[in-house]
Amino acid sequence: MSGRDEKDVNSENAGREVNAKGDIKKRIVVNLITGLIVSAALFAYETSSEDYSYTIIHRLCDASFVAAVLLMGIGGLKFCRNGGTFDIMSFGIKSVVDVTYPWLFHHPRENHGEKFVDYKERKHGERRGASDLLISGAVFLAAAIVFLIIWMVTEG
Repeated sequence: MSGRDEKDVNSENAGREVNAKGDIKKRIVVNLITGLIVSAALFAYETSSEDYSYTIIHRLCDASFVAAVLLMGIGGLKFCRNGGTFDIMSFGIKSVVDVTYPWLFHHPRENHGEKFVDYKERKHGERRGASDLLISGAVFLAAAIVFLIIWMVTEG
């Protein structure tokens, strides 16, 4: 490889790193908005219920905690998937479907009949990290803890 080719590859990789950082910020914002929608829906549901024994802070704590559990739970599953936990199961199901119903999915010719090792390497290259979901979930968990402390101080 010539020096010029290495510079092109390095500049290409640097561009990908910048895009990845911008991409993760965008995904964090999208996840935070999704968490806000979940929290607002749960808060509205709890507010519309006929049980008036809970305070507003208690309802905010519940809503934030549910959003945190959903985001962090999905992030945890995605983290496990990125580690290859579910690869053998998904490869097996894909192989059975390919053999049983070859007309159902039109896979690219290079993926037809691929070995598990090749499948695992290809999937590993396609995956994105789970940090955006875990960070967004941690924000809602921190909010839930703050609301819980406020609730304990005001009610205690």
